[in-house]
Amino acid sequence: MRFFDSCDHINQSNHFWTNANQRRNFRQRPSCNNPPRSGLGHVGAVPGFIQDSVTTGTLTYSDGSAGNFKIETKGSSVRQQLDLPDKSLVSVVKGGQGYVQVNGTRRTLPPHIAKYSGPYYLSALLRMTNSAQANAQVRYIGKDTVNGISVHHIVLTFLPTDATPVDAEALISEFHVFLDAQSLTLVKTQSFHFSPVAIENRSICDTYFTDYRKVQGVMIPFHITEQVAGQPYSEIVVSDVALNSGLSDADFQ
Repeated sequence: MRFFDSCDHINQSNHFWTNANQRRNFRQRPSCNNPPRSGLGHVGAVPGFIQDSVTTGTLTYSDGSAGNFKIETKGSSVRQQLDLPDKSLVSVVKGGQGYVQVNGTRRTLPPHIAKYSGPYYLSALLRMTNSAQANAQVRYIGKDTVNGISVHHIVLTFLPTDATPVDAEALISEFHVFLDAQSLTLVKTQSFHFSPVAIENRSICDTYFTDYRKVQGVMIPFHITEQVAGQPYSEIVVSDVALNSGLSDADFQ
């Protein structure tokens, strides 16, 4: 779960690396101009129903540390809280800006980290919904296999709507989605952990979604695992999800 101390956590483990070779390889990969439109429509239809959400559960890092989390969302606003034995973390992202608070000390998130942040279980849905925006760039890479499951591999990036260089916007917005070819449920995403000081320094983050359960008509994964730079990073077990409970904007200050 990308609570926003994770950049510090990874830096301490020396996991950040400059990813120029990976970016060149990605740009050179062949793509198909015919993505599965039924899949995009299926994914994009869900967030219109989800006005807000509250998710609780447990998170365990690969070093054995564990704690309880609570994630609240309303539209594109996200509040995350994680209580570990040695610290309490709170992060809020709203309108592409945000902060992280560790044991009561708050710091502002760099724009390249906050702009495309979102909770695991909704991030793919929200970003695929945004694929209808004029500045969205959708590429269908083709069929692939993830853990023995046949999937559609789709890549989403965005063009800048401000003075951000095109390459920089593509770098921070690059998001890979792997949809089950049969059910169109989310099997995996590939995104990136960014250094807080340089957007060129990023680590590949692979997130896997299983144990789907229906919550108010929406299929939600209750088990999520994450690898960073090919190494185990965290495991999430969701205990409860509540949709459209009427959260206030005041919850995201």
